[in-house]
Amino acid sequence: MHARSTIVGYAVLTVLLTAGAAQGLSDSNTVFSDDIVDGNVTTLDIKDDAVTGPKIKTGGIFGSDIADNAVTGTDINEATIPGFKKVFFARVREDGVLVAGDATDANKSAEGHYQVTFGFDPGPCAATATTSRSTDATTGATNTFAVTNTTIAGNDVDVLTRLQDVDGANTTGDSPFALVLVCP
Repeated sequence: MHARSTIVGYAVLTVLLTAGAAQGLSDSNTVFSDDIVDGNVTTLDIKDDAVTGPKIKTGGIFGSDIADNAVTGTDINEATIPGFKKVFFARVREDGVLVAGDATDANKSAEGHYQVTFGFDPGPCAATATTSRSTDATTGATNTFAVTNTTIAGNDVDVLTRLQDVDGANTTGDSPFALVLVCP
């Protein structure tokens, strides 16, 4: 009978200890580091989007940790890339209307005179522009336009286009153009 009461006593003690331990965790809704066996927390145990930047060790993420092509231009500080140049462009119609690009505005102030406005000071940038060929409606001759001058003033780049016709004349004329800025 003594053995039987010992077994019953151990069974009751086991039930009480197990119930108490389970009750303690569920009431506190807290798990401490010493409650977890080392190496047993897995991805499935972590809520989505629960790990934020401040929780990541500085210098703890390497290229092999990032999916290919996951980092975009807005995530990169270009100034940290040796020799990196920023390139901006604008495409402008012959009537001075901005068609595409990084400029904020464009207009024609006079025949062959255009201003292209950017949202920054392009002062340290190099500017170049290209024009197109056109066919003279009257003579059918091919006219070539050239950009003879680009000047940076404030947030504007002034562009002057000239018509170089088949007779060798070089007169101011309206032409669509593409403007490219290369900035340090």
